[in-house]
Amino acid sequence: MSGTSHIVLGIVIGLGLLGLGQYLNGPLKSVPGPIWSKFTKLWLLRRIYSRKLHLLEIEAHEKYGPIFRAAPNYVMVNDPDYIHEVHTWNRSDWWITLDPQVGLQSTGTARTITQHNQQRRRIASAVRSPFSLDT
Repeated sequence: MSGTSHIVLGIVIGLGLLGLGQYLNGPLKSVPGPIWSKFTKLWLLRRIYSRKLHLLEIEAHEKYGPIFRAAPNYVMVNDPDYIHEVHTWNRSDWWITLDPQVGLQSTGTARTITQHNQQRRRIASAVRSPFSLDT
């Protein structure tokens, strides 16, 4: 084997061990889903590119239940009882890409529940009306 082959083999083994580590130690290890979705995003990407994700997601929910794992760090939920719980989880840095301006978060892109609540308080104080009815 050449030096390049050793490097490629090392990268493949390293990525495999990383995926295995996520599977064995991650907070989502008990969430049901397709076996490949626990290690890679390929299960989800294949369904996205088929342009039938909405139909295939329904089938997956029928098979795996109201919450299932579609990728190593991605779950899909279709039960309103779980929505509140899911929205209290911290979000990944991916949400930074949706910020309306660099360094400026919106209520929808806040990464933690504390940041989200701070944003909501600012908005609530701005939209309160002296004419609103107290009940």
